[in-house]
Amino acid sequence: MFWPGNKLRIRDSFTQLALFLCIVFQFTAGAEYDIRQIADETRINRDPVISGTGLVAWQSLSGEGTDNAESEVVIYQNGTVKPLTEGSALVAGNLNPRVHGSRAVWTAGSKRAEYVAPQPRVPAGTNAVPADTETAAAAAPEEPAPKKEVKPGRGGDNIVFWDGSEVKVLTNDGRDNAHPSLSDTTIAWQTDRQWPLGWEIMVWNNGEATQVTSNEFYDMAPQVSGNRVVWYGWDGEDYEIFLYDHDTRETTQITDNRYDDIAPVITEDMIAWQGFPSVESDIFVWQDGAIKKLSDNPEDDSHVRASGKLVVWQGFDGDDFEIYLYDGEKVVQLTNNKFDDVEPDVGDGAVCWMGYHNNWDPEIFVLPSIDGVAEMLTSNDYEDRDPKTAGRKVTWRARNEGRTMVYLAEPKE
Repeated sequence: MFWPGNKLRIRDSFTQLALFLCIVFQFTAGAEYDIRQIADETRINRDPVISGTGLVAWQSLSGEGTDNAESEVVIYQNGTVKPLTEGSALVAGNLNPRVHGSRAVWTAGSKRAEYVAPQPRVPAGTNAVPADTETAAAAAPEEPAPKKEVKPGRGGDNIVFWDGSEVKVLTNDGRDNAHPSLSDTTIAWQTDRQWPLGWEIMVWNNGEATQVTSNEFYDMAPQVSGNRVVWYGWDGEDYEIFLYDHDTRETTQITDNRYDDIAPVITEDMIAWQGFPSVESDIFVWQDGAIKKLSDNPEDDSHVRASGKLVVWQGFDGDDFEIYLYDGEKVVQLTNNKFDDVEPDVGDGAVCWMGYHNNWDPEIFVLPSIDGVAEMLTSNDYEDRDPKTAGRKVTWRARNEGRTMVYLAEPKE
């Protein structure tokens, strides 16, 4: 664990030279935070996310042994828990929620799907056609018009949007749609063209839907900031990073190299991603029109997240996984201990992560600001996972003896 006297290492972005910054981390198990359980623990709760306004959303299933078809999206807002999809006649299998401000988007299957009913065929040898044309026309069986029916079922996975008051289905095209992301005005997702034609990127902006890619390759995992969308796509040789600006309707290829670049994230100031220039992956950033390499560890650097001018990720320091941060100018190693620290997130100046404290079960940690003091929010005998932060708050899920819970930590006033 962290003890007084532990130091943070600052690494230059392009060297392995380690300097030391004397910042002491003291953990007091959430002393500066109020922590509450916000989900019904009799249900299975997954994938909590949080926005800067304090809106928390997660996937909730009715019980053990159920599948995604019975899951709902539930929110916590202003002290109230509210199911968004319970009893909906439109969607089922609600999962993968994302939030921004007071809005949410997620993926769901259709409860009602239109299809064209099969048409009956005339058995061979019946209604024999006479020799003359007029008699033939009269004797020929009439082909029934194609009939559309509505039946329960999944017509492909849809993108569902909650605008703060109403749930709307944005797609109903029979195709699979996945990985939504949103901002104040824009929603983006990937849509299926069916194998082997890959995926395309769709953008919805103020009610207008635009398909921004059109190729036979795979374009995936879009992320939104303002009216800009970033994703990774196959260029015929490897995966590269692409940027679409909805204001100008222009797409820019950010990377163009001989190795895979994947999992991009975007802020107002920069784009960050995971690249594979060799066997292991490193973290890169596109800032002020130039690409910088931020990491150079002996194992994979991954799980990159970004907010404002900050980028965080997990990397192997030779002994275990630690948390790293780029503040727009330099790289700082936030953790330096003898256990794995993984799954970092950053939002509104705060950083959170999951650490295997004492090399046992994972606990949740938060650094309220990069010049502040980190806190250990949990200290228990069960698993605390998937931390997310925004608006100086932190949410995560926990599992203990078959119960799955969602927690919210808020700074004390």
